[in-house]
Amino acid sequence: MSVLFINKLNGREVQLETQKSCCDVVTEINNLRKAMIATGMSKGLNDRETLKHSQELDKLILRYQMEC
Repeated sequence: MSVLFINKLNGREVQLETQKSCCDVVTEINNLRKAMIATGMSKGLNDRETLKHSQELDKLILRYQMEC
């Protein structure tokens, strides 16, 4: 489920944004966590791909903490 936000500036609509539901963010977190673990197991914990997954996961977790 997405929520539609309308930002207003001086009474005018200037931007439309959609925000994924908390459930969608949790799903993304779980999928990325699984990908990170699989990459870490096959390529190592210091591999660039593993580290990239880790950084993306950090961002998603922070987003969840801030928005949900």
